[in-house]
Amino acid sequence: MYSYYIRGKLKKNVIQVNDGDVKMKKEWKRISFFLMTIMLASTLSGCIGEKEETPAPTTPAPVEDIKIGCIWPLTGDLAAYGAANKRALELAVEIINNKYPDLNLPLAASEGLPNLGGAKIKLIWGDSRGTPEEGRSAAEYLIINEEVVALLGCYQSAVTETASLPAETYGVPFLNPDSSSPTLTERGYKWFWRCTPKAIDWTRNALEFYTDINEKFDANLHTYGIFNEDTLWGVESGDWLEYWADEFGFEVIERVQYPHETPDLSAEVLRMKQANPDLVHIAGYISDSILYVKTMKENNWLPKMVMSGEMIQMSDFLDALGDDGNYFCLTILFPQDLVTTKALTVKLNEMMDERYGKTFDDPSARAFTGLFVLADAINRAGSTDPAKINAAFAETNIPGEKMILPWAAIQFDEKHQLKAGGYVIQQIQDGEYYTVWPWELATRDIIWPMPSWDER
Repeated sequence: MYSYYIRGKLKKNVIQVNDGDVKMKKEWKRISFFLMTIMLASTLSGCIGEKEETPAPTTPAPVEDIKIGCIWPLTGDLAAYGAANKRALELAVEIINNKYPDLNLPLAASEGLPNLGGAKIKLIWGDSRGTPEEGRSAAEYLIINEEVVALLGCYQSAVTETASLPAETYGVPFLNPDSSSPTLTERGYKWFWRCTPKAIDWTRNALEFYTDINEKFDANLHTYGIFNEDTLWGVESGDWLEYWADEFGFEVIERVQYPHETPDLSAEVLRMKQANPDLVHIAGYISDSILYVKTMKENNWLPKMVMSGEMIQMSDFLDALGDDGNYFCLTILFPQDLVTTKALTVKLNEMMDERYGKTFDDPSARAFTGLFVLADAINRAGSTDPAKINAAFAETNIPGEKMILPWAAIQFDEKHQLKAGGYVIQQIQDGEYYTVWPWELATRDIIWPMPSWDER
């Protein structure tokens, strides 16, 4: 365009000087051609030079923060879970974002995510308040307003069920480290992954334990009572307990379903007392379990054994009950009396205690593990692109020695469910938690049957 302007100007000047001077016109044409040749050569030279001197591809600028949305009950009746998991996740972020070469954990030896230029993890919190509606709202807010690259949560299966819906809609990876409702990984969701066992597993373990009690003590246990809360986790857990009871030859003579977060269980406990089964299993959260024990004592009733879930490993249980919490049993994934022989777990417990005055329990150990699984996938993806992170999840293979939980490995099956993870049975004795089953792993013999309230 510039050369055309010069040519036009030169021709115009020739005409103005002398329209009949052919010699002058030819001379100006020669000059014009010469100028065009120089400019064209310069242009071509620039292009050739640019081609020859093309710099090598540079490493993209690192992402400053990788925002991960975390949804747990930070307020409300289940805030203790949220507080415990928040502590664990903050410690996990500290380890990932800084160098801890002495910890045999994924990404601990580097500073940030090496495949993303050392990018740091930043947790953005959403409060489910323990309700499915608030959990879903929190997920939508974190995805739309905070633009998180992935979601982590939510402990309660009913909350996880609804919070994972926006993730599926918007195409955001959702990792669940702590909900056990079997249906969560039966929905065919593309973006949902779970790195914890299902209720099918721990309910079966409980019935295997009762069967072994019969064989070991010739206990003649036969009748069974189920006491479950009315949200997704409690209902499905009760269903599976009932299923396995039938499979193992126990008769369910009473099943009581109560409202989640109820302030009074008098009628429900009285109903179970009247049925008087040999065994009772509580599928309820921490506040429910505490209330149930208090109400049983008020009614001066105990069956031969009461089993609950991992939630009664939380310090709130014995803080509220003291010696009345002794002799209750629980199914658990993180038995501290077994993992204290694992150097990694001992070190992490010390770090948690130094920072917060607390050690890991079952829920917080699973949340801690979940963040490392997620960060590992993002790092291997080398990107914050949701599709690449999702694809990296499918290739996850974290060996047991690189996690706080006593599992062989973390891998996912075709339904995005953890392939393996084992439960043990613990009993509270003298205010401490001891593994009592499987027998070959026991750190103490089980006290059988439970002493009645009058015998304590």
